[in-house]
Amino acid sequence: MSTPPDVFSPAKLGPITLRNRTIKSATFEARTPEALVTDDLIEYHRLPAAGGSP
Repeated sequence: MSTPPDVFSPAKLGPITLRNRTIKSATFEARTPEALVTDDLIEYHRLPAAGGSP
């Protein structure tokens, strides 16, 4: 049995090189007041996009 790839190592996806192999799945933002975008919601998505965690 071979060793699985390190999920935090770069990977190629067609012509694009990804920084790592982790993916955030789609979410439903029902927790927002009146289904409106809030500063907290923006921050929640900004952190993982920048390489951090929510």
